[in-house]
Formats: sequence, C-alpha cells, structure tokens
Amino acid sequence: MPELQGRAADIGAIEALMDQHRLVTIVGLGGMGKTAVALHLQNSWGCPLVDLSRITADDGVAPLVAATLNAAEQSTRTATERVVRHLGEGCSTIILDNCEHVLGGVVDLVVTILEQCPGVSILATSTVRLEVGEEHIHELPPLGLPPEGSSLAEVRDADACVLFRRRVRQYNSNFEISSSNMDDVSEICWRLDGHPLALELAAARMSVLSASELNERLHERFGLLTKGGAERPKRHQTLRAMVEWSHERCTPAEQKMWARLSVFNGSFRLRQAEDICGFGELDRESVLDLLDGLVCKSLLQVEHGDRVRYRQLMTIRDFGAERLEEYGEADQCRDNLLAFTLRSTREMMKGWVGPGQAEALETWRLEHGTIVAGLRWAMAEPAKHDQAADLLTQLLYHWISGGHLSDGRVWFERVLASNSLSPERRANAEWVAAWVCMLQGDLEAGLEHLAAAGPSTDPLARAGHRLVGALGHMFGGDCSAAVPEYEAAIEMCRELGEQGLAMSAMFQLGMAQTYAGMHAESLETTERLIRLAEEHEEHWNRAYGLWIRGLAHWHRGELVEAERAVAGAIGVQLGFADGICVAVSTLVLVWVRVARGDAAKAAALQRVLDGVWERIGTTPAAFGSHVAEEHARCGPVARDEQVRPIPVRRAVQEVLVLVDGVDASMPPGLGELSPREREVLACLGEGLSNREIAETLFISQRTAEGHVHRILGKLGLRSRAEVASWYARQTLAER
Repeated sequence: MPELQGRAADIGAIEALMDQHRLVTIVGLGGMGKTAVALHLQNSWGCPLVDLSRITADDGVAPLVAATLNAAEQSTRTATERVVRHLGEGCSTIILDNCEHVLGGVVDLVVTILEQCPGVSILATSTVRLEVGEEHIHELPPLGLPPEGSSLAEVRDADACVLFRRRVRQYNSNFEISSSNMDDVSEICWRLDGHPLALELAAARMSVLSASELNERLHERFGLLTKGGAERPKRHQTLRAMVEWSHERCTPAEQKMWARLSVFNGSFRLRQAEDICGFGELDRESVLDLLDGLVCKSLLQVEHGDRVRYRQLMTIRDFGAERLEEYGEADQCRDNLLAFTLRSTREMMKGWVGPGQAEALETWRLEHGTIVAGLRWAMAEPAKHDQAADLLTQLLYHWISGGHLSDGRVWFERVLASNSLSPERRANAEWVAAWVCMLQGDLEAGLEHLAAAGPSTDPLARAGHRLVGALGHMFGGDCSAAVPEYEAAIEMCRELGEQGLAMSAMFQLGMAQTYAGMHAESLETTERLIRLAEEHEEHWNRAYGLWIRGLAHWHRGELVEAERAVAGAIGVQLGFADGICVAVSTLVLVWVRVARGDAAKAAALQRVLDGVWERIGTTPAAFGSHVAEEHARCGPVARDEQVRPIPVRRAVQEVLVLVDGVDASMPPGLGELSPREREVLACLGEGLSNREIAETLFISQRTAEGHVHRILGKLGLRSRAEVASWYARQTLAER
C-alpha cells in the first residue's frame, strides 16, 4: 500500500462524511494522491475497491465492478443487475477508484446502487465530480508547504518537504534538508504547489542534480519532470501526461478558458475573469459556468472568503500558457489584463482615504504576481510605457506598505530608463521612485530621482516632489529644514484634494518636529492627524500617527504613554500588515523596554524587529542617522547574528503578546464601537449576512453594510471571517 504523507486530516474528514452520507467523492487533480488515500481506507475498512483505470469505456464499468465483487455469473441478468443483487446481500461499502474517464458508466451504476441498495455506501475518487444528487465532496488539497520565513525545523516538518526528502533518498540515501539547501527545497515545493506526483518526479532528478540546480531548471518543468517509474499508469509517468489527461476531459470552451486564465500570475476574482477572459466566442456571461466546470474538474482552486477567489496551480497555469500562445490570444488577454489592472487600481486609489484601505492593500498583495505580469507586458512595447509608469505610480502604497519595496524599485528603475515616457508620467514616477529609494535607505538615489524629475507643470508632481523633498531633508538629518517643507506640501496636497498624501505628510511632519526638539508641536500635529483619520474612518495614516505620538512621548520621557501609543499602532497592523509601521513602532517598544530595565523583553522584541527589517528590506538607518544613532544608544547590546525574515502578521502577533497588558486576541479599537456597532458585531460573530443583520436589527441592508465596514475599519480586521473567529474565541473564554 502506498505510504501516505500529510493525509491524516483528510482521512478523518472522509470517514466523518462516510458516517453521514451514502455517496462521497474524493476529488483532486491527477497525481494528488486520491488512489493512495482510497487504498488506505480500503485497508482500514476491509471493503472492495474497484480500479477503473483498467477500462476505457463506460460500458465496461458494471462488468468490472461485478468481477471485482465476484458477483455470480447469471446469463439472464445484466452486469448491473448482478452488482445490485450481490451488494444487496450485505456488502455495506464499495470504493470506485479513478472514475473520471468513464464518468457516464459510473454515474449510471451509482444511481442504480443508491436507489436499489439502501444499505450500501459508495466512496469514489475522480478528477471530476460525479454530479449526482446525493454526492458529497472532499477535495484533496496539495500537501502542506513551509510558511514564509520558515526555520530549518519548519521546512523539515512541512508535509511537501517530508515527501520530497523521502523520495530523494530513494536515489541519494545521504540526502538531508540542511541550512544550505533549505531555501531551494522550500522553493521547489512551493513552485510545484505541494503536488505529490510533481514532487516525486522532481525527486527522481535529484540523482543527477542538486537542489539549487533543480530549482533553477523548474521553468522547464514539462521537459524536466519525465522520470516516472514503469509501474505507474502512463498518465502519471510524466508531468505533461498527467496534465494532458485532465485537459482531454475538458470541453473545447473549458480548454480555451483554462488557457486564458493563465494570464493571472496568482489568485483572481470572478470580475477579473469576466473582464479579462470574457471576449469573442467565450463572452462575459459564459465565464462563471466555465469556471464552475474547471472547478468541478479540479483544474481551478477555490479560495473561500468574503469574496471568493480562484487560483490555478502553477503547473496548470504553465500548461495553459502554452495553449494560449497556440490559440493566438495571448496579446488580447494581456492587453485586457493591463487595462483592468490600471482601471481597478485607480478605483481603489480614489477611495483610499476610508475604511477600505486594508482590503485594498490585501488585494494588491494577493495580486502582486498579476500586477508584475501587467507591468512586464506594458514594457514590451514603447507605446505602453506610459501605462506602466501610471500603474507604478498609482500603486504607491503597495510598494511602500505591502512589503514590496525591492520589487517596486526594480520596476521604477526599469520604467524610468525608457525614452518613451511623457513628461507628466515621468515627473510623477520620479517622486514616487525617490520615496521608495529613501525608505530602502538609499538617500542618494532618492535625491537623484528628485533632481531628474525637474520642474513640472503637473500639480500632483509638484506636490509629491515637495513632500518627498521634505523627506530627503529629514532622512538626511536636517529635521528643522524639513518642517516648513512639510507644511507647504500639506497645503499643496489639500488644495488638490489629495487627502491621503496630506495625511502622510502630517505624520512625517510630526516625526521631523520630534527630532527637531518640537515635542509639543509634534503631539499637536499627530492629534490633528488622528482626529482627521477617524473622521474619514481612515486607519493607515492613523497608525503612523500613533507611532509618532509614541515617539514624541518617548522623547519626553513618558514611557507609559509611549508604549500605549505604539502598541495601538501595531494593533492596527493585524489588518494591514504594513511592515514599515510594525518595524518603526516596535523600535520604540524596544527603547521603552530597555529604559525600564526589562532586558529580556527588549531582546525578544529586538529579535522580532530584526526579522521584520529583513523581511521588508530596509534598516533603521534608512530613517536618518538620528534614528540609527538613537537605536544604537537606546537599544539592547546583544543581537542575533543569524536573522531570518519573519512574516509581518506573525511579527504583529508576537509583539502584541510580548507587550504587557495587550491581548493579541483582542482587536484594537474595540472600545471605539458604538452600542449599535456592538449589536452588529454580535450578529457578525454568529455568521449572519448583511441581509440577516438588517432583518434582525430592523435596519436597512445598506445601513447594515455601512456598520460592517466601520467595524472592520475600527477593529483593524480584514474580513467578516476574522471577526467571527475572534468573537468565537471571546465567547468561549467567557464561558
């Protein structure tokens, strides 16, 4: 029997379904391990298993089942009748393995068994759902992958890595996952989506390649992963054969939609698929049904949440990309993708100052790969270079707050090297590029970008240039000179209606005032900013305002107030995961703990802080020599020599646990909820929809939606699911 890895939870879930339902189908992409799970369950239950891979036609299903069951031959009865007669004599469970290629025959037999044998239950495995009324689905997922920033122990324990190591040792008995190859092994498992068959085919190449060499060649996965054993079915002997087996079971329309969806380099929403892939003979109205068909065939993953997202595994996407070129539709799809990405980004930026900020940042993070694909396509033709510059500039907050400073800088340098940019696009791209460079600690490059922008007739470019010029003064150590520049930039941004930029200039003004010794003025500035942010239900700038408030209190020797303010800033990041805000706020917490004489807590916070700096690609020195010198003076003496990046949300949770009096399970801003919002919160905790909330509280659905948006904003949470999860923990604790 095949050895199982990482399937204990699946086994338990399938057994629970079988206890309650008569027809359960294990679905999943070919090579996901459905047969291995079925064999494990057969061994556990002692029931018959019919291997349908031995036949090729629908009319062979019933005879093969009859033969497997040793149903007595009766010349006057059909094979289906013999199966029903045999099962009616006491067999309670039967497993039908590999159903997808003879689906019609399977469905006919299953329906008959369910109708005529009430004591019989059926477990089926298939890449395609049977679509029988009583069917319940268990989708077999890919194997677990190591989290971002994993330690060596976490990489070794991840199910995908365990399987990969086990299979590699069949070819190289000395192979181990070590500190020198862990990053390559982790990336191999991620690039192969934790897909068991792909991992086993990759492991076979480790007899002649190292982990790094294998990783380098995975862009040629279909030519590389071809060494399946002779004992495997033909469809599992190469990666391409496995994918082609599923491709042949799609309708022509599904095959074409599969190809079009390959333009998404990551997850996507229904609206994106409709706008980008719905054209020609596959119109917008057909997209949902085609997505449904691909989901039913295990070729499209569904990520459930407040808004459903879809995702192709990388192997499926790469196969689709080959077909898209063959269809001659690649240019059309990429043009559509670029246009949609620009349009949706502009829409989100128009509503940036408001309760939707966390959702916008998370959307950009999830779609970062697709954004990059759009940029790459735009840069392929000089006529589209202005579109690339526009998209880069619109995504300002994605680069500086979404954890992509390095990617942003690479793309700005590439776009600004073009000779095809209009003066307006270049001027705006230069000041945003300058901001990105300065946050990375490269002040000189930032100032060069400002100088390259030159005088501009575009009002936004002039305001942005003034704002980032003030930042250059502050990061260069001349905070007194920065103050009037920030004041001027704030007025320019307000006159343009750029409230978000004005608020960003306000918290930076507060920082300049703090380091210029103007502590009272800094507290006044942050008070105005926080009040303004709350009026607009805006939380991104509010969090930075809390950080600067804490910094000003620190400089005044008010340790309790300093810690309370920066802890509040970090609490907001449960929803935002802005690495820079987390890092600079944690920096102040470290100083406070050192000042209090709490060396152990300061060292623990410093370890988290170092991991965040590593993750976001910058250091305290980026924020000016005054910040770096203060940290050298006020921070802990001992530092870890080996630092690995830490995911920002994990860092937020660890920091909140470390800070006394802060409950990491409690969203910040709970005390800010009105009585009505608390009622809505209770409804959200019970899983009610907006319509159900409206009916329960006798309010309109639009009012309910408004309350939900405000609650998410005040609590710094991203979704209704997070609210429900928190509410359930609180309710359980109170009991």
